[in-house]
Amino acid sequence: MIHKILIWLGGYVEVRLPGEEAERFINICRTKGIFWWKIRWQREGKYVYGCMRRKDYYRLRGIVQKTGVFPVVKTRIGGYFWFRRGLSRASFWCGILCMLCVLFVLAGRIWGIEISGQSYHTKDSILRFLESEDIYGGMAGKDVVCSEIETKLRKKYQDIGWASVEKSGSKLYVRLDEVLLRGQKHKKQPASLVAEDTGTVLSIVTKTGTAKVRAGDQVKKGQKLISEKVKIVGDNDEVVARKHVRATGTVVLRSVYHYEDVLKKSYQKREITGKSRTIYQIGIKNKNLFLYNPLKSLESYKKYDIIREGGQVCPFLSYRFPISFRKKTFQEVREEKTQYSGEEAEAILTGRFDYYRQQMAEKGCYDMEGELVIGEQGDRFVGKADIVYSREQKTYQ
Repeated sequence: MIHKILIWLGGYVEVRLPGEEAERFINICRTKGIFWWKIRWQREGKYVYGCMRRKDYYRLRGIVQKTGVFPVVKTRIGGYFWFRRGLSRASFWCGILCMLCVLFVLAGRIWGIEISGQSYHTKDSILRFLESEDIYGGMAGKDVVCSEIETKLRKKYQDIGWASVEKSGSKLYVRLDEVLLRGQKHKKQPASLVAEDTGTVLSIVTKTGTAKVRAGDQVKKGQKLISEKVKIVGDNDEVVARKHVRATGTVVLRSVYHYEDVLKKSYQKREITGKSRTIYQIGIKNKNLFLYNPLKSLESYKKYDIIREGGQVCPFLSYRFPISFRKKTFQEVREEKTQYSGEEAEAILTGRFDYYRQQMAEKGCYDMEGELVIGEQGDRFVGKADIVYSREQKTYQ
């Protein structure tokens, strides 16, 4: 195996000889120590093909003069010839070498910072803090010390209870777990549970504090449901002390909300004409370059919509590369005064009503009842509904 590898590295050739003189030629070569392999006859014995080393080919001159047979090289095989062919494409190999060098340099740097787990703090604020501590996209990966970055994050943000920084490849992963210290501190303060809305008490379960209402009572907005004052009674049913705590419990109110929405009959109908103009903006720091077609003008556009696309190039990388690319499209718009039909108004008001009920559900309301009634009043459509709903009270005072 090693012998074959050495022959390939040194290079060998495939030679063609005329069939009638091939046997004598090969025998003379063997007597002079020139070895052949892969000898084969082709074209009905007219030609003989065989392989020999590159250095041995140059030793055939004396045998050629003696026999009058000239061996023709058909194929050049091996590392030597591969290298010689590569020298003729020196610019290509230089480009490959430069590309490998660039990849080697870029692979040792940080080309992205991914932040996850935060809720109160934004990614933008955390990235700017890391920038101030010289942690940015494009920095050398060897300068990143994950333990130091974790310490700086916990020291800067007191509400971050756990921080993990991990370098994986050419990317830096920052994982956070926030602890709402303000909320925990606020929960310890004494306060009373009060009603958010006016309604009827469906149920009340008191854990701490003193219940001020019962199931079935009518309450007004802001009225105390569970008081923070707790009386401590002695053996003789005498009040020996009063204590202020944070009232906790479950109170559910059944309330009614009077919903009303108005839609004018007449409106300006907008229609896109199809005429548009596009402007490209390239920004570097505080300087901008605008590219557009000067043949298209906006002077004839009375009204138009502006559509903006783009932003900072690679914003996840670093704020130290203030390069931005934006595309602005101006579309001509024609407005025509028209009126809603009854079906169109009903569809619009019903959609608004459903969206409002969805918002109420997101705020904790459930068991909602009530239908929307739509009517006409002069130059407008009016939708009204009495929404009956239940909600657990969570407002403190």
